[in-house]
Amino acid sequence: MPTRSRFLLLLTLFVLSIGSACREKGKYAVTVYFTSYDSGSWRTIDCPEKLGKKFMYSYEEFNADSNVVFAEYYTDKDPRSGSCGYWGGKPLQIWQTKWRGKEKLSAKVDYIQTLINVGRAYRHAQYSYQYRDGLLVRLLSKDQTVEAYDYNDHKQMIEKQEYYNKTAQRTTRYSYNNAGKKTTETIFCPSRLYTRDTFLYDKNNRLIEQKRFDSTGRLMGDRQIIRDATGRSVIGKGNEDADWAGWDGETRYYYDRAGYVTKEDYYSEGKLKLKFELITGPLRN
Repeated sequence: MPTRSRFLLLLTLFVLSIGSACREKGKYAVTVYFTSYDSGSWRTIDCPEKLGKKFMYSYEEFNADSNVVFAEYYTDKDPRSGSCGYWGGKPLQIWQTKWRGKEKLSAKVDYIQTLINVGRAYRHAQYSYQYRDGLLVRLLSKDQTVEAYDYNDHKQMIEKQEYYNKTAQRTTRYSYNNAGKKTTETIFCPSRLYTRDTFLYDKNNRLIEQKRFDSTGRLMGDRQIIRDATGRSVIGKGNEDADWAGWDGETRYYYDRAGYVTKEDYYSEGKLKLKFELITGPLRN
């Protein structure tokens, strides 16, 4: 996947909202910090001096349309899945993206280092995007298709194909309810069924549960969303045996007075393991 998911997509089922005040002013930046308290994890046991300390997770700059135009990522996806030796150093990835309104035109990424290729010199990648009738239909790198997308008559994405060496290696298909909400997401690799996710909504069409099944129909993960009286997600709760999907434990969300998420606390077995804090403000100099 050439586009890097933000951390909330790795830990939860939600997309992060950011401060309205900065949106109104035009360009703004969001800086994310994380703190790990998981002293018993094999991933962090070699660096006890870093536990309980705040480290940079990401820095993102947005244009007036709230599109990311520049980003630095300092850890590899989820701090729970990478060595703590990479915390607090140089960014692992730097992204620069060009937009035309809502359409993403191009993206350039510098891979400074990765957790599996330590010390390798900068590697560059360049992506371009093709649209038809205002819908993204193809993602390319060096004129080769990386991803292709298909839509129904309601302009809802119903299929995504991911390519490697000009061959589709993974296909994801989607279905929707009458309200336009996604109800299933089925993955095939390359043509055999891999996983199938189902989505359940309340009477107001707000997501309240996601389940994942393997190719045999066995339940692999169950993630429930608990909301407050205003409909905001306050707790995301999953089963403890689904840590591979980031669905184990419990994630708690905190909001500012304007109703935007400012902090996430991740718990496992009743103990605080990871904390994310967000600061929205002007672009750095």
